Amino acid sequence: MHTLDNSTLDLEEEDPFWNAFTVIQLIQGILGIIGNIIIIITFMRVKKIRTITNIFILNLSITDFVTAVATIPLPAPNPVPDSLAGDVYCRVIGSNFFAWMAIKASILTMIAVTVERYSSIVSPLRHRGFSMRRAVVIIIFTWVVSIIVNAFSLTISRNVDGSCQEVWQGETFKKFMGTIIFLLTYLIPLTVMIIAYVTMFYVLRKQDRRFRRDGVLGKTNEYSYCRAKRNVAESLFLIVLVFTICWAPDQISFLAQNLAHFDYVNSVVYPYFILLAFCHPITDPIIYVYKNRQFRNAISMAFKRKYKVTVRSDVEQFVPNKNVALHSK
Repeated sequence: MHTLDNSTLDLEEEDPFWNAFTVIQLIQGILGIIGNIIIIITFMRVKKIRTITNIFILNLSITDFVTAVATIPLPAPNPVPDSLAGDVYCRVIGSNFFAWMAIKASILTMIAVTVERYSSIVSPLRHRGFSMRRAVVIIIFTWVVSIIVNAFSLTISRNVDGSCQEVWQGETFKKFMGTIIFLLTYLIPLTVMIIAYVTMFYVLRKQDRRFRRDGVLGKTNEYSYCRAKRNVAESLFLIVLVFTICWAPDQISFLAQNLAHFDYVNSVVYPYFILLAFCHPITDPIIYVYKNRQFRNAISMAFKRKYKVTVRSDVEQFVPNKNVALHSK
């Protein structure tokens, strides 16, 4: 856990770099808010798109929305008052509790939707155990776990001489917790998810070869359904891959800071890595819309015109006034 600088008053106003950094951070936050609120509103208005997979995607949009809001640069007390209010400020706001809570909820949600898609593609019989009620329970569970896990940040962020700093109980404990956080909240889950999607694509490729061998490519409902499942899997894989790439420099540098005498937070690369990390709330809605005609049609219907929706298995098809086959892009 490391503190994200989302304040403006403690930056040197005469430094053009820091001014540019603050502006870019503000733009990132606004774009993340706008993009994800469009997705959320679309889910609210187009009720029949609420499939099991899409409910998880909705929760991802909510986590991205919270992350974007939490990273908006705000004025901060300088120095932080030596009082109960100052201590609460450092523990909750200074530690960016809400941003890290949302990020952990995002990772857990990606794991959940990966398991759901893996079951649908690799173990379709087990997928029958997924229900809308179960999906909602899992989503609630991701938020509860994220709050509990992130409560650790409340114990190490303190008001030290008028500024919010991390206070660890010894170097050994710092190295241990830094390694555990890196492994459990970044490296292990994202590695497992990437392997799961590679397995899914392998299974889908085998199915595609079977369709080609049987000479029914593009001629059956089963083929269309498999193609739709592949498109959904590709979209989710892109989300996981972009998240991994965006956060890799920051997480590796944070691990290096905890394991060695490297002051990452005050280094030259820190602001660049933070800007890269918080690109993911912006990219996720773009991936939803770019990769899936379902979302493009849904947004159009939610904001522009009346619509009707037909449902085919667990894949939603949006049909403005006529039937149109679901496919990517």
